[in-house]
Amino acid sequence: MSHPLFPFFLALASAAAAFLPISSAARRRNFLFGALLSCTAAAFVAVPVLLSGTPSAWGPVRVDRFASYMISLVAIVAALASLAATHYLAHGQKKGTITPANEKTFILFFMLFVLSMWTAVAADNLALLWIALESTTLTTTLLVAFDRSRGAVEAAWKYIVICSTGITLGLLGVLMLIHSAVGANLGAGALTLSSLSAYAGSLSLDTLRWAFVFLFIGVGTKVGFVPMHTWLPDAHSKTPSPISAMLSGILLNVAFAVLLRAKLIVDAASGSSGWTDTFFLTFGTLSVALPSFIMLVQKNYKRMLAYSSVEHMGLMAFAVGLGPLGTFAAMMHMAGHALAKPALFVGAGEMLHEYGSTRIADVRGVVERRPKTGVLFFIGLLALLAAPPSALFMSEYIMTSYGLTRQPLLTVIILALLVMIGFGMMRSAIEMLFSSETAEPRTHATGSERWNLANVAMLIGIILCFALGFALLNAPGRDFFMTLSRNLTR
Repeated sequence: MSHPLFPFFLALASAAAAFLPISSAARRRNFLFGALLSCTAAAFVAVPVLLSGTPSAWGPVRVDRFASYMISLVAIVAALASLAATHYLAHGQKKGTITPANEKTFILFFMLFVLSMWTAVAADNLALLWIALESTTLTTTLLVAFDRSRGAVEAAWKYIVICSTGITLGLLGVLMLIHSAVGANLGAGALTLSSLSAYAGSLSLDTLRWAFVFLFIGVGTKVGFVPMHTWLPDAHSKTPSPISAMLSGILLNVAFAVLLRAKLIVDAASGSSGWTDTFFLTFGTLSVALPSFIMLVQKNYKRMLAYSSVEHMGLMAFAVGLGPLGTFAAMMHMAGHALAKPALFVGAGEMLHEYGSTRIADVRGVVERRPKTGVLFFIGLLALLAAPPSALFMSEYIMTSYGLTRQPLLTVIILALLVMIGFGMMRSAIEMLFSSETAEPRTHATGSERWNLANVAMLIGIILCFALGFALLNAPGRDFFMTLSRNLTR
């Protein structure tokens, strides 16, 4: 199970198994087993590299410490999403809104989506990297439009057009990155990230900078940076919640990881991180500022969570722009967001099942009607808003402490914006969770909610987020992330 390609083969096999001539219940069991087995195999590949730092490579795939970290995050989020997806499919079958054919499509593209993310973070070859990034768009487009409503189809079109346009700009950046090595005589090494990073000093700096501009705008569209973020709220508000959990929890991080790889090469070539830091600081601040105002007037709870993702990508970018210690905080933040946000999207899916609406005004008394979902959603929101001792508290504490020494004015602005975001999200959440019941029909008797796989996924994500926060209170946990961040700074 430790071969770098083993998780990829298992994911392909799990996708193909969706078309076996078996019952829907058996297909869902196979899907859950295959997804969890694939994620376990990914952990077997990633964890030894994560602990030792010794890269593992095979052909165009190279798993170094940072890649193993990303593979681990993808595996965790995919495992949680597969639990929620199994419940989602069973619920749809029971209601008659999901047919066996729809179920096969969902499972196929779910597993291909996971496969494409693993490929994107492990790819050393630039062509494979670009193909993998484009594949993350293609495999999720049909999932965005899964319920085939007019709004979902429009969101899917917007998603594929904007993200594919961004990835096309990213392709120009990739080609410029390769062209920067013309005078360095790297041969086939000009096509690999590892060679470009190792020989960055011999690359054309002007060409590299133009490559970074195109990559930042193109891949930044996938990350969801403002103003390239417009696809994200629409897609998240219409997508099945298990897919939203992966889109928000890990896909944005995968795209962000690509930008960090490119930043490392440009910084090494220029001998300083100042030029690239400006991009991250500027777009990071913008990506926190816009959601802070939208949160105050947001009326759709899934869009609220989507704008929260824009904000958190902005915080990570801002942290990276501060310098090496900021990158240390960003690595923590990446993990904390990847664990907390899926729990909230899964909870949002449970509320949608119960109330049939994504409007905040239509959802009341969740804690009374669905106590497990309501309580877990509230705790998950506290984790997301950096309540101690969540991992996000530690990352934001380090980011703001360091930021006050490096960029005091911008950091004060960021803190003020975070207060606005916290107020807006908590106000909406309290209205939904604790306000008086509506007169809408119920699918459950008050307080009678049973544990289901979606609740289990929420609980595991929240426990892991707080467990990581406790780990970061101790020196070994902080040392691990400091070592990880050193691989991305010069």
